Amino acid sequence: MSPLVFCSTVNYKHND
Repeated sequence: MSPLVFCSTVNYKHND
C-alpha cells in the first residue's frame, strides 16, 4: 500500500 493510498484511507476514516 502506497503512502498516498494510506493517507487517503486515514482521511476517509477520520471523516466519519
